[in-house]
Amino acid sequence: MLSHLFLYNSLKTGGKYHKILQLHKPIRIGMAKVEGYALWKISNEMCMAVQSADHRVYGELWVVPPSALVRLDAFEDVGRGAFERLIVPIVPLKTIFRDKKPIWGDMYVWQHGTEHKDYELVKDGIWL
Repeated sequence: MLSHLFLYNSLKTGGKYHKILQLHKPIRIGMAKVEGYALWKISNEMCMAVQSADHRVYGELWVVPPSALVRLDAFEDVGRGAFERLIVPIVPLKTIFRDKKPIWGDMYVWQHGTEHKDYELVKDGIWL
């Protein structure tokens, strides 16, 4: 069964690790956003989404097979303490859909807080 997947970091189009996603022949639906999360810059190559009522994250909406989620879970260290994959409402922006109603899909979310002094809020919610 295919799943919707929201990508906001180095896995999206143009990102350093986008080739990992491409191995699974995903279908790009278009641009989207997720409300209730903020992006935090960890390094020049990495950011993380953390729950935050007053923010939103912009990225891409994809349709992927189960094999992609298995591979991406390993890449994102799901189950080992870094990220978790949550089902969230994703709002399509520029997509093939005319309807802009939220679509429920997967998103990788940072499991830890943002207490580290070197983390920087990405105010506009856009990475890359």
